[in-house]
Amino acid sequence: MSVFHHSRLMPLATASAAAVFGFWSQPAAQSEEVRFKVVAPVQVRLAGTSTLHSWDCTGDRLDLSTRIELAHQEFHKAVDVAWADALTLPIEFSDKDGINGSPLMVKVPIESLECNRTRMQRDLRETVKYEQHPVIEYELEAIRESAVSDEDRETVTMAVTGKLTVAGVSRSVEHRVVITRLGRDMFQVRGELDLKMSWFDMEPPTAFLGMLRAHNDFQVEFRFRARTRGL
Repeated sequence: MSVFHHSRLMPLATASAAAVFGFWSQPAAQSEEVRFKVVAPVQVRLAGTSTLHSWDCTGDRLDLSTRIELAHQEFHKAVDVAWADALTLPIEFSDKDGINGSPLMVKVPIESLECNRTRMQRDLRETVKYEQHPVIEYELEAIRESAVSDEDRETVTMAVTGKLTVAGVSRSVEHRVVITRLGRDMFQVRGELDLKMSWFDMEPPTAFLGMLRAHNDFQVEFRFRARTRGL
């Protein structure tokens, strides 16, 4: 059974989704710019398996770039609407419908990732072409669906599409992100992406003359907190 419930799309609902993720192209009078600041702890994890064992690389750094050109009071009003109802929000973040470009961008430095195996640490950097592409980048492209948890009314699950760039290759990926409101200005964000190395023209690393090989599938998990701040 799907966790998403369909409801009528209203202008304020559209505003709330855009506001939550960051960019409003038609600011209200006397608007201020609201940004999100990442608050520790931050958890980023890449994990997969090989013909011999599993591997994982973890980090505690990410850069979040997002902004809202909206009066602070109006921002909170829009957030309240998003958390009050289970909304279906097919919003494309493009140059259409008054929404310009991606409202949210995330960068994860490869150097911040530490692997559970010394060999994998080196292989990871070689596989993602670290010297030429030292960061993993993500840009939110669309919010497809949204639902408030029946058990926890402070938690919203969204089905989203984003452009992920790894090793210099970009691909649109679909995944879910879970956002929990921890206070008036604090949010916890977590999610997981199921990926394939071949999507990004990456060759799974090998060892021992090819007898040991990493599998094509791997996962990216993330969890962090973000606090809004008016600038």
